[in-house]
Amino acid sequence: AADVTIATKFAALPWRTKATDVIDAAQRSTDRLGRPIDLYQIHFPSPWANEKYWDGLGEAVDMGLVRAAGVSNYGVDALRACHEKLRSRGV
Repeated sequence: AADVTIATKFAALPWRTKATDVIDAAQRSTDRLGRPIDLYQIHFPSPWANEKYWDGLGEAVDMGLVRAAGVSNYGVDALRACHEKLRSRGV
């Protein structure tokens, strides 16, 4: 239904540390849903690959898989860094 907002999160696990992991997970979700994700978030900050995750979020938006990108459970510094990274690529 058009009036439903779909939000989902990518779990930043130690074996999923590449931008393509973020994109692939979004693609699998959109394949199951049959539509783009309205809000796609990184579930929690990662000690392994935050910037790669943010690149994946931006690419997912650019590909049309995701309409809006965000993060969850981030502190102020990590939130600002993510915002700047995504803003620099127009997301």
